[in-house]
Amino acid sequence: MRIFEREKLWEKGQSGELRLRVDRRLKSKPFIDHNGKLCTHNEEYFLLDDRFPPTDPHHIVLRAHCFRAEDGSIGGSGKIDPKEMVIGDTNYRQLEFENPRCELCESGDMIPLEERFLSSTYRPS
Repeated sequence: MRIFEREKLWEKGQSGELRLRVDRRLKSKPFIDHNGKLCTHNEEYFLLDDRFPPTDPHHIVLRAHCFRAEDGSIGGSGKIDPKEMVIGDTNYRQLEFENPRCELCESGDMIPLEERFLSSTYRPS
């Protein structure tokens, strides 16, 4: 979220610098979130850089997700959750489930050792 905010990606989408595309799908199994909202839809957000062709890795700058409640509000945290971002030549994305390794974390470039969450289930070797 810090990178998303620092790079002002949402603002770039609102200003037209990047093109916003939203894919909305009805959930086959709606659920009630921790706030008691009935979440009926999945929404996936894309910020696209049309200076690059759709086949170029730089075309999709942001892929994000949220659940939408039946009243139209965002479910869960109430925020759109970034899932993948391409900033320059760096692709920020979720770690793999089977082998959760982050090159930036392990090298110390992303989070200095003294600032890491040592209670997490994943720790760099």
